[in-house]
Amino acid sequence: SIGMVFLDFNLFSHLSALDNVRIGLIKVKKMEKGEATEEAMRHLARVGLENKAAAYPA
Repeated sequence: SIGMVFLDFNLFSHLSALDNVRIGLIKVKKMEKGEATEEAMRHLARVGLENKAAAYPA
């Protein structure tokens, strides 16, 4: 079980949930876009947000 509480907004409002997760994987971990997309989707699924991958922060 995983829980998160964000104290500050750490999302880019112009990027989708998928893109917000993927950007760190590409920039920091130097993953290729396809690999980063798969990994980002796994992370979103792990926290129950896979159905919100295309959603933007409110």
